[in-house]
Amino acid sequence: MITHPRSVPSARCTEPHTSSSEEGFSLIETLVTMLLLVGVVAGALDLFDGSNKLARTGTHVAGMQQALRSGQYELIRMVRMAGRGGIQQGPLPEGLAVAIRNNTPTSGDERYISVGDSDSPQVLAGTDVLTVRGAIASSIYQINPLGGGLILDAPQTPTSGSIRVRNPHPTTGVPQDLTLLIEAVENETHAALLLVSPLDIWTVVEIDRTASDVTSDPADIQIGFKIGAVTGTTIVDYFTQLSGGFPIGLRSAAHIALLEEYRYYVREEYAVEGDDESALVPKLVKARYYPNTEVPHPSDPALGAEVSDNVVDLQVALGIDLDGNGSIIDGAVEPTVTLRDDEWLFNSQDDVNEDGDPIDPERWNPIGSAPDLYYLRINTLARTDRPDRGYLAPILTEVEDNDYSSGEHDRFNDTDERRYRRRLLSTVVDMRNL
Repeated sequence: MITHPRSVPSARCTEPHTSSSEEGFSLIETLVTMLLLVGVVAGALDLFDGSNKLARTGTHVAGMQQALRSGQYELIRMVRMAGRGGIQQGPLPEGLAVAIRNNTPTSGDERYISVGDSDSPQVLAGTDVLTVRGAIASSIYQINPLGGGLILDAPQTPTSGSIRVRNPHPTTGVPQDLTLLIEAVENETHAALLLVSPLDIWTVVEIDRTASDVTSDPADIQIGFKIGAVTGTTIVDYFTQLSGGFPIGLRSAAHIALLEEYRYYVREEYAVEGDDESALVPKLVKARYYPNTEVPHPSDPALGAEVSDNVVDLQVALGIDLDGNGSIIDGAVEPTVTLRDDEWLFNSQDDVNEDGDPIDPERWNPIGSAPDLYYLRINTLARTDRPDRGYLAPILTEVEDNDYSSGEHDRFNDTDERRYRRRLLSTVVDMRNL
């Protein structure tokens, strides 16, 4: 049998084939994809930028609110101490325990925190200066009025004297820490000492370091003092002038204290020191003085203990009980109240003349008695640290008696200033020591 070899199929020519899953993108598809990707990234970046701006704004607003709160807290705390130790109010607004320099002018002596001293810091025009006097940090030291604690060199016209203070009090046994008194005698050149009689008759004298003895027995000290003259111009004279001279009825003392004076003001500062064309960066500042003088206390020679940044206005109104009924009527917020019935001073432009002084000073100071100052309303206006280019604050009209439509303060209604977010905080403080 003859067998034939298996036939081998002939090879076929085939074209290479590429599946659809291996095909590339066309140019149009690539461009569309890239455009979509760019849009998504741009949207994400825009969302991120908006969130970032919102976070920055929130941070600036939080900082501003914190500045307002801390400033108000400091002012309230200090005002509540006004008059502590026995110093009275005196005529308003240039009072004794509390004094107001209203609406600082754009020029002149009162533009400076030390009146007339052009080397002292400038007060931001239109703002108020609040002065507080009292035994702020000092204890009130009890004296035995029957124990001969007060000695005067001449009973009728004294020019010097001394006072004895003991720890504990010799009759009550109450402990008295004499540390601050001893430090004042040893370290201060012109320490102010408040003397108060059992009948609340008071005066302020200057501690005489050379006539004092605080080392022989630190629990039984003798403090010498100088008494000023009403017509004099030295520091001791200004001390005694607070009470109109040394009172003839002050022949024994019930208590004494170290008297302090602080002034709160908005200091005019600029981003570039000395360049008023640069950005304004105002600050709420506390300055310490020897009482009733323009002499800085040695603990604060620069007159600049900063309280809060970016405070652009400080306004103070005085609530005075003119009719003695125990309530204070605010004519600025009660439309039915006439100007003559309004018992708040410096709450309206109708209260003051073009210089910011009361139009009717006699009305606020009853003849024969001190004004019944019940309340202080403290207003602080702050702004954020930086402007917000996408924001425009409302137009400012007035804060108490400060008119923002005219004068130097109208600059706060310029567009650049309105880019800052602003907040006003107002607090009514009870004058509990008066």
